[in-house]
Amino acid sequence: MFNHLVPFLAAAGVALAVFLGLAGLGSLVSTVAAENRDFMDPPPLLLRPIWAPIHWTSALIEPMLPARMLEWLGSRVRRAGLGHRMKASQLVALCVLLAAPMSLLGGAGALQFTSDLIYALLAALGTGLAGALIPMLWLRERSAAMRKEISRGLPFLIDLLTLCVEAGLNIQGAFQQAMLRGPAGILRNEIQQMMRDVRAGKSRAASMADWAARLGDPAVTRLVGALSHAEASGMNLGPVLRRQADSSRAERFQRAELAAFRAPVKMLLPLITMIFPCTFIVIFFPIAMQLFHGFG
Repeated sequence: MFNHLVPFLAAAGVALAVFLGLAGLGSLVSTVAAENRDFMDPPPLLLRPIWAPIHWTSALIEPMLPARMLEWLGSRVRRAGLGHRMKASQLVALCVLLAAPMSLLGGAGALQFTSDLIYALLAALGTGLAGALIPMLWLRERSAAMRKEISRGLPFLIDLLTLCVEAGLNIQGAFQQAMLRGPAGILRNEIQQMMRDVRAGKSRAASMADWAARLGDPAVTRLVGALSHAEASGMNLGPVLRRQADSSRAERFQRAELAAFRAPVKMLLPLITMIFPCTFIVIFFPIAMQLFHGFG
């Protein structure tokens, strides 16, 4: 009779453990304060359906994360154009929330094919690691796309600033016009963030330095340095901006030339592994068939 009670006792134990876990999680979540986004933009569109769990997990794990790790991840988040949308601890929370279910699915899937717990644990560890790497790969792709967008849009932005300065505006008014009339994109969004900092009381030089640090692009850093030096020394900003625009276009042309030179090298691997074998089969198959029938 006791053998018949074992499954029921085990199920009751699992249910009690799940209930206690959910109750403990609920009590922890209740202690988390609501997120203050008064000075931040909305979260990324893909993350909005799960933003509440991300915020809860971030608030719980942030005290346990090293400061150096948060600083390093924060710089990566800013360079991906997400500094005014999410924090570094929320990126870590996203990694945890993706790693946990994928680890459980990987372990459960492995148990369907083998009863060895070692292989199941390895499968759970591998799938969990893959889930944790997905946000980092997403961040890397956003950073690469942002660098390309900055490279394309920076010459036009400098031309617009030059036109405004030569029309009689100061540099702050020129940035204001660039924010209002410039093309939509990361540069316009970051200029808007810079103008928010200026209106909040930060100095223009510090706001421009933060703008360059968020973008992490050498051309933007040189532009900010040239503008700061020109303003400090009382130079005319028009010629300075024109030289910066010419330099930015020259760098863009050099990058395009370098990409063109790299293209044939990148095509070698597909040619060797895919196109050449098919070509050899098409050429030598009829010859091989004639030789086979000739010997036959």
